[in-house]
Amino acid sequence: MATPRHIIVTGCNRGLGLELVTKLVARGDQVTATVRTLPLDPSNALAKLHAAQPTQLHLHTCDMTKGESIRAFAASMQHHAIQGLINNAGVLGDHQGIDDFDAEEAKRLYQVNALAPLQLSLALRAPLRKGGGKILHISSGLASIADNQTGGYLGYRMAKAALN
Repeated sequence: MATPRHIIVTGCNRGLGLELVTKLVARGDQVTATVRTLPLDPSNALAKLHAAQPTQLHLHTCDMTKGESIRAFAASMQHHAIQGLINNAGVLGDHQGIDDFDAEEAKRLYQVNALAPLQLSLALRAPLRKGGGKILHISSGLASIADNQTGGYLGYRMAKAALN
């Protein structure tokens, strides 16, 4: 049997992150899942999966809005060999259009959706090199410059375009 891969997934409390973790655990990978805060409510789906697979799924705090949290998480991973980093954590924010654009909200979205994934990726360079790892950033169709049929979500769109 092949050696399990060690994959880190950010933003795993629900949605796509939770689904990615579920699939990775099911295929036999060692998964480090990050969330903003721990402990999780025991009724949370990620908490239930962790309870069922405590040696295969590891939960860690990594608040992508806080540089010190990103640095602390990355420091805790330095002794690992990591085969994959999936930067999934992100926030959509409010439906900002031209008439109600909020620069402070856009800065917050840029921090979480563009700068934080880069900051974490750079901080994990050594363990990713050790494991021959790859980095995957989760983006969105809303980041498309060519296809802006719906408008709105300007801060989110700009941040995800920067991530791309």
